[in-house]
Amino acid sequence: MASKGIITSEGTPGKAALAGAAVLSGLLLAAAFPYPDVGVSAWVALVPLILVLRTATIRGALALGYICGLVFFGILFSWCAVFGYAAWAALVPIQAVFTAVFSAVAAPMCRRGGWSAVFGVPAAWVAVEWLRALGPLGVSWGALSVSQHRNLPLLQAAALGGPYLLSFLVVMGNAAVAEAVSQRRSQSLLASVVAAAVIVTAAVGGSARLRLAGMRLGGEEVIVGLAQAGINKEQGGHFSDPEKLMRAYERLTRRLAYYHASMVVWPETTVPGMALRDPWLKHRLSRLAKRTGTALVLGSFDPADLSAWRAGGGGLQNCVVAFDKHGRAVGRYAKVHLVPFGEYVPVPASRFRGFLRRWGVPEEDLVPGRRRDPMMVDGVSIGALVCFESALCGASRELVRKGAQILVFVTNDAWFGRTAAPYQHLAFSPLRAVETGRYVLRAATTGITACCDPYGRVVAAGPLGGEVGMPVRAEIRNGKTPYVVLGDWIVWLSFILAGAALLKPGARGTADA
Repeated sequence: MASKGIITSEGTPGKAALAGAAVLSGLLLAAAFPYPDVGVSAWVALVPLILVLRTATIRGALALGYICGLVFFGILFSWCAVFGYAAWAALVPIQAVFTAVFSAVAAPMCRRGGWSAVFGVPAAWVAVEWLRALGPLGVSWGALSVSQHRNLPLLQAAALGGPYLLSFLVVMGNAAVAEAVSQRRSQSLLASVVAAAVIVTAAVGGSARLRLAGMRLGGEEVIVGLAQAGINKEQGGHFSDPEKLMRAYERLTRRLAYYHASMVVWPETTVPGMALRDPWLKHRLSRLAKRTGTALVLGSFDPADLSAWRAGGGGLQNCVVAFDKHGRAVGRYAKVHLVPFGEYVPVPASRFRGFLRRWGVPEEDLVPGRRRDPMMVDGVSIGALVCFESALCGASRELVRKGAQILVFVTNDAWFGRTAAPYQHLAFSPLRAVETGRYVLRAATTGITACCDPYGRVVAAGPLGGEVGMPVRAEIRNGKTPYVVLGDWIVWLSFILAGAALLKPGARGTADA
């Protein structure tokens, strides 16, 4: 019975203490994200877990990591309850598996200590974080890099190694603190000092980059208007009052044109119909663009296969379409990465669609787009992404690699009300801006509409809820950051480092009986 207490009779931590450390790590991780958005807590969040992993068997490490993940993701995804607690209860345990895997991999490194812990543990975290976001069912929500979206000096490291480099630095800081407080041997202290030097160098370099940005001569600029009508389905909106919605966005467009906007962005699926296929709707949008002299970039549904749709078949796509200032349709992007159970039902679960519909699962699947290409709108190359695609670092990098000069994110976050989800979603935008060296223009139906400069600074942001017409100046940029050119090099380095730390003599732990 003594083993279940805080301290066992042998003086080692009991099961309650071990579980408490895992819970504490989960709480600190959750605190680093909106809300409360205390990013500094991420730098010590994993310290309790790392300390208790030193004495854990593989089975114990899996259990401790799973407890940590349940607490962390349980709080982070609390907004899923708007779709019913069943959605939350299904998502959280699956995501917690990844923290369990991380703990099992990291435990031998933690026991070894020194260089294996300080550099192997962050490598293990990055490898697992990358795997968690992989594929059509991957989830990048909760990536540790996003917790640093307001840490501007360190955020600049994303231009070199993307979000995974930020995650690596943060976890390395945790591992260094754990090694320093353990006072096990001089090797541990030396490894911690080296890790601290790397982190300080990244922060100093980032501060220098920000100072140089202030002295940089700006290039050609364009004034873009971001429209947010603040209308959701509960307030009328395009679900029951399409004319009200159109009038709201037409009014905002005319207002933004008055402030010399040469382009106006409407959020995701704001057009009540198919902007390119409905003759009356297309004429109305074309006339608005010509009369105001502004290009329009807006969210609309569109058939995946026009001939099949005309024959009564085929599916729809979640699109961004563009009209130039002369009223001509000049671009169309179909969302490539659809949200599982939100925009389509994966094949293994499709047989249960009728049962899943009670939690908001769609009656019919949307059709994913095939590729991402920028749209040329009045001489400006626009890279458009829809909704949760802004959480994918590879999507924005692909668009910039293909020549996008400005990134445009359109989203409908009205589903989430005033939960933490709109703030968590916005937090990805500063990272995408720094990674690609581009302005990120974000239009959301009910907020948060915002503009981020290429250094991750939120230069303009509207409120959550309400009507917003926001004119912003965005520089047209053509250069490529190292991350755009090199991609996720830190991920492959992390696999190598983690493998080396595991194979190092003495790094393996004892197996469970």
